[in-house]
Amino acid sequence: MFLTGSVKPVGEEKLKEIERRKVPGGEEVVYEYDCDLVASGRLRLDMLIIDKLGVNLASMNKAAIKTLDLPFATVVPFLVMIIASLFTKPNSKEALDRLYVKMKTPVDSDPANDKAQMERSYAQPDRFDDRKLFPNSNLEFQRPTPLDFWGFIGCFVICFAIIGLAILVSRIGA
Repeated sequence: MFLTGSVKPVGEEKLKEIERRKVPGGEEVVYEYDCDLVASGRLRLDMLIIDKLGVNLASMNKAAIKTLDLPFATVVPFLVMIIASLFTKPNSKEALDRLYVKMKTPVDSDPANDKAQMERSYAQPDRFDDRKLFPNSNLEFQRPTPLDFWGFIGCFVICFAIIGLAILVSRIGA
C-alpha cells in the first residue's frame, strides 16, 4: 500500500497463502513468508503519513484512497516551494522589480501608451505598491479590483455554462 509497485520473494521461494477475506473495495490476502522480500516502485510518503494519522487505509476502496491523494498533490508542492524560497538566496532586487513591474502594470490596447506605461513603471518600480494586499512585506499579492472580481465571476459562469452545455449535448438521443 505504501509502494507503487509490488512485493515479491527474492529468488525462487513462494509465499504461502494463509487467508483470503472480502473487504470493502476488493479482497485482502494474508501470506506467510519465511524468506527475504523485495519491493518495487516508489514510496508513497503521503499514504504512510495518512496511515500514521490513524486512518485505516486497508478498509478503504481505491476511489477513497485516490481522493486522499488530492490534498497532498495540491498542497505539498506549494509548501516545498515556500520552504525552498525561505532557505535559498533571493534573486537581485532589480531582476525581481522588472518581473513584478510587468505583472502589475495594466496592459493598454494602444502599443505606444502601453510602452510608455512600462517605461514609467521601470523608472518607478514601487508605483503600484499601494495596491499590495500585505503592505510592508515582500509578498507581491495585489488587492483585487472590481474588474478582477467581476472577471473571476464571469469566468466562473462561462465554465459552468460550458459544463451545462456538455451535459445537455450528452443527453441528446439518450
